Order: sequence, then C-alpha cells, then structure tokens
Amino acid sequence: MSLRQLFSITKRVLQLSLGLCLFLTAEARANPKPHFSKVLVVVFENTDFDVAMKNPVLNRLTLQGVLLDHFSGVVHPSQGNYISMVAGSAFGIHHDNNIDLNKQHIGDQLEKAGMDWRLYAEDLPSPCFLGESKGKYYRKHVPFLSFTNVSKNPQRCANVVNADTLLSDLSSNSLANYTMIVPNIVNDGHDGGQAAIQRWSQKYLVPFLSIPKNLEDTLVVVTFDESDSYFSNRIYTVLLGAGLTPNTVNSQALTHTDILALIQNEWNLGHLPQQEPAIEIKNLWKN
Repeated sequence: MSLRQLFSITKRVLQLSLGLCLFLTAEARANPKPHFSKVLVVVFENTDFDVAMKNPVLNRLTLQGVLLDHFSGVVHPSQGNYISMVAGSAFGIHHDNNIDLNKQHIGDQLEKAGMDWRLYAEDLPSPCFLGESKGKYYRKHVPFLSFTNVSKNPQRCANVVNADTLLSDLSSNSLANYTMIVPNIVNDGHDGGQAAIQRWSQKYLVPFLSIPKNLEDTLVVVTFDESDSYFSNRIYTVLLGAGLTPNTVNSQALTHTDILALIQNEWNLGHLPQQEPAIEIKNLWKN
C-alpha cells in the first residue's frame, strides 16, 4: 500500500469518525436525558395562595423545592382545572356536573410511549364508579373518568384506584411513571381546611419526601385546583425533586397547562391536538 493510499484511507476514517460524533451530539441535543422518570402530582382544593403559604407543612416544602409564586388556576370552578392538568385544555367547562369527553389526554400519550399511569382517588366507592359523588368522594376531582376512552374501558379504568394502598405504595416507592393523588373532599382542604391538608400531608406526603432516594428520579408537584376567591385564581404550587435547586422561586405567570407541557417535553411525548400553547418553565434544573 502506497503512502498516498494510506493517507486517503486515514482521511476517510477521520471524516467518518467526525460525522459520527456530530450525529451523536445532534441526537443528544434532540433527545436529552429526562430530569425525571416519574411524576407525582398531589392536588388540594380551593385555597388562596396567601392562605396556603401559612400552612406550616406547605411553607416548609418551599424550602425543599421551587415555589411557582405566580401560578394560577385555569378556570372556576374545580372541574375544568383538573381536566386541564391532564389534557392541556379546560374545553370551555365552567361547571362541576359530570361530563364525558371524546378527547385525548396524557394517559393516551403515556401508554403509547410504553409508560404507565395511575390516579389514587381517596374514598373511591368502587372500581370505575361514575356517579357524581358518594360520601367524601367526588368525580369532578378525578379527571381521567371524564374521558370516554377511560370510563368505557374497564382495563384503562382500572388505573383509577382507591387510596387504600397509597401509604404502602408511597413507602415502597412503587408508583407509576405518572401518578396523581386526589384526597377526599375533607382532606383536600375543601371541607376540612388547612388543618386537614396538614394532617393528610404529614401522613402521606412528608414521609415520602423525607427519603432522598425517592426524589432521585421523581418530579413531585404539589398544587391546588383553584383559589378560594373568584376575584383571583392565584394558587400555591411547588416543584420538588433531586434535580431542582431547593429554596428557589420562579415568578413566571404559569398555569396547570404549563406543568403538563413540562412533563410532555421531558418525556418527548409531544402535545395533544387540543392542547393550548404553553410557557416553558425556565431555570428549574441544576444541570
């Protein structure tokens, strides 16, 4: 082999190597590693931001995570906010009556991506119960049951479960990729006030958050559906997780639809057909 041939081969190898490096770099930019592999969303009820900040447990959580201090509910009353959390739109809903939507939601996206989801509904009377309410349970707070592709499919409806196993599932961190927790009408603060939220959080949420390993790959969202006042819809929302800078404040004007988009973007799920434009939540991550 002549020196000219050897030089030509070496040059070609270097070109291919450079091309491969550029390709891998572009792929890394296009598909960065997500900051979390699980999401846990806890939703309380009807509380103004200033009131929630006086709750000792909720106030302490702001020291552990990122407080979104200009966060607002989407509509009044409750139901449209819950639906926005999982579908990116309230669909013009301004009531709490049972509704059946032939629309898509994040559950569809997760299943398509090979991921799982679960909603713990405290005091759910029976599997796939579709009544408006019973005892301390209210369907309007359980958004997935408002979508017919869940409510009419027993297998998918089984993802909405009673909270009987919640404590053990939290203790063992055997949660789905996407988990939503909906306390009953007392424990969510609607009827029980801040004292009930504090008791419930001390039993379920605080022990989970106190174990650093639980937060290594989990984004925890603690929020409210809406404010108590109809003159403003500013609500408490905090994000927690090992990848976040603790005791920081984000002052962007955000809503439930922006949290949904954050999750979708991290997991490359894309957006839903009806999803409203979202704001990118900036400066969240340590790296």
